[in-house]
Amino acid sequence: MAQLIVRNLEDVVKNKLRELAESHGWSMEEEVGGLGTRLMERFRDCASDDVEISELRGEPPQRAELEP
Repeated sequence: MAQLIVRNLEDVVKNKLRELAESHGWSMEEEVGGLGTRLMERFRDCASDDVEISELRGEPPQRAELEP
């Protein structure tokens, strides 16, 4: 199983994640794992084995720019 480490997470996000996990009766790690699975399913048609996702270790965090 892969490990996901998230640093510099805002307290409000961490607290919401904890609340969601608690409401589902599982750990925060399991809540995040479920999110990853849902994201993977949602974007399955966009995925390609040719796409490489590079590691961002040491890079400063950046906010995602999402279009409505």
